[in-house]
Amino acid sequence: MPYARVAAVTGANKGIGLAIVRNLALTYPSSPLNTGPVLIYVTARDKTRGEAALSSLLTDPLLIRSNVLSASGGGPVDITYHPLDIADRSSIQRFAATLRSRHGERGLDILVNNAGVALDGFDEAVVRGTLDVNYKGTLDVTLALLQQLKPAPSSRIVNVASMSGALDRYPEPLRRRFRQAAESGAHEGSSVAGAVADTTVIMHAFEEGVRANTHGAMGFPNSAYAVSKAGVIGATRALGLALQREQQHPPLVVSCCPGYVDTDMTKHNGTKTPDEGARTPVWLALADARELGGPDAAQGRYFKYEKMVQW
Repeated sequence: MPYARVAAVTGANKGIGLAIVRNLALTYPSSPLNTGPVLIYVTARDKTRGEAALSSLLTDPLLIRSNVLSASGGGPVDITYHPLDIADRSSIQRFAATLRSRHGERGLDILVNNAGVALDGFDEAVVRGTLDVNYKGTLDVTLALLQQLKPAPSSRIVNVASMSGALDRYPEPLRRRFRQAAESGAHEGSSVAGAVADTTVIMHAFEEGVRANTHGAMGFPNSAYAVSKAGVIGATRALGLALQREQQHPPLVVSCCPGYVDTDMTKHNGTKTPDEGARTPVWLALADARELGGPDAAQGRYFKYEKMVQW
C-alpha cells in the first residue's frame, strides 16, 4: 500500500514512546499533515516487547472507537513494528535499509527520537552507557535517516530531551561553551554531520572528567542523564542551523521536554501521564510549521509545554 506519510518513533514499546505512537495515530487524521494514509513504525530493541506494544495499539479501545486505524475502522493510520537498537549501528543500518526498500530514498516524513536510558548510580560505566544511548545513539539514528527525510518543513525530527538538560544548572563558562557549540552549525564550512562536533567534544570532556574525578571542578553535575540531554538539545540546535544553511527546504529539527512523566524512567514519581507527556512531541511532529513560529524561527529550537522556550 502506498503511504502519503511515513513516521518512526524510537523506544516506543512503553511509556512516553508508546504514548507518542498512540497520539500520533489519534491526531494525524485531523492534522494539517494529513495528505493521505500514514504508516507509523513502532521501534524497540526487544522484539517481544515491541510486538506486544504493537498488539496493544491495534486493540486500543480509543483508537478503535475513533476509527483512525485502517485495520479496524478504515481510517488512514497503519502501525507496524520494526526492531531498532539505537546503541547498535548495525541495527540502525538495517532499519535504514528497510525504510529505503519499502518507501524509497526520500520516503520518511517524521522521526521522533524518544529512546533513552536513565541508569542508576554515577560512575564511569554509567556515564559511558548513558552517553552511548542518549547522546551518541540519538545522533547516529538522526544522521543515518536524515537523507531519507523528504526535503520540506513538513518533514520533522523531534528529539525528546528533558528539563534536566537546561543550562541553568551549569556555571556561566560551561553554559557559554554549550551555547557556542550549539550555534556552530551556522558557521560556513561546517558540514551537517560535522555541525555537532563541538557538542560531542563537550560530551567527551564530561566523560573524561568523570574518569579523572575532575568533572565537578569543570562545572558538570553528578548526573549522566542531565548532561546527555543537554548534549541532545545543543546538538539539535547545531544540526538544525547547518540544515538551514545548506538546504533550501530543510526538514525541521527540534528538541523538546515532555515534562515530568510517570514512567519506569522516573520510577513512577512523575506527575504527568504518558499521554500528557506525548502532547508536545506529537504537536511538534504534526503541526503546521507556522504554528511553531515558522520554519526559520523554529529550526533547531527547544520546546516545552507546546511553546518555544529558552534552553
